[in-house]
Amino acid sequence: MSKRKPRAYEILFHKVELSRCKNCDNEFIFPFTNQKYCSENCRVEYLKKQKDKIHKSKNCVNCGKEFTPLKTDRQKYCTKECIIEYYKNKGYKVRPKWCKNCGKEFIPKIHLTAYCSHECREEYQNKRKHYDKLFCINCGKEFTPKSCRNIYYCSKECRKLSIEKGYLLLYERDNFKCIYCGKSSIEDGIKLSLDHIYPSSKGGKDIAMNLVTSCIICNSHKRDKIFNDDDLNRTKDEVVQRNVKLNIDNEQIIKLYNDKTASDK
Repeated sequence: MSKRKPRAYEILFHKVELSRCKNCDNEFIFPFTNQKYCSENCRVEYLKKQKDKIHKSKNCVNCGKEFTPLKTDRQKYCTKECIIEYYKNKGYKVRPKWCKNCGKEFIPKIHLTAYCSHECREEYQNKRKHYDKLFCINCGKEFTPKSCRNIYYCSKECRKLSIEKGYLLLYERDNFKCIYCGKSSIEDGIKLSLDHIYPSSKGGKDIAMNLVTSCIICNSHKRDKIFNDDDLNRTKDEVVQRNVKLNIDNEQIIKLYNDKTASDK
């Protein structure tokens, strides 16, 4: 909560608290709470002085050597090795790690760190970004990906086209009819979708042999249920026969809209 500005009679009869500026040490009447400087210029000057301030020398808590802290006066140790020794002597468990890039052993400050230095982290990331010649799945053009996820398509348009081709291929194979209830999107006006015969949540793959056309109602009722052996074999045999007629490879990967590997650029 901020205080109101003092009135003239309050200043005359000293009913207002006075405070001292941190920079120039002059008294001033503060209109707001927690005000430390008499003006904006004083605040800027004080902050500049703090940046250029040379910190006083200290003695290391572990080895006792004299050193000057670089950033703040709170620094207690002269080197990283002194920190490790101090905590080891106290009985704390300091577990070493091995750098992902160079393989050197190091003791991290935070348990999640995987690199011994910033240089190793940048070098490792640059290695991952580098790829040999990559070709778009849809148009076949050569391209260089911006990130490690965009390694399938050269552009956003190509990704959408390839997904639509995969959907249409299976819809044409099943004559735009639900494989479970037999209703058609043309005659009955139902909405179609692709369903996994063996659910993807239980290890089912996104391949032509495991995907069938189904209406949204049947798909929502089926959920992640697995059919009996007889029903499962019968549906798979029917799908394989349809694939053979249209020369579709059973192991052909069909990219779906919820595929995380083919992310947008």
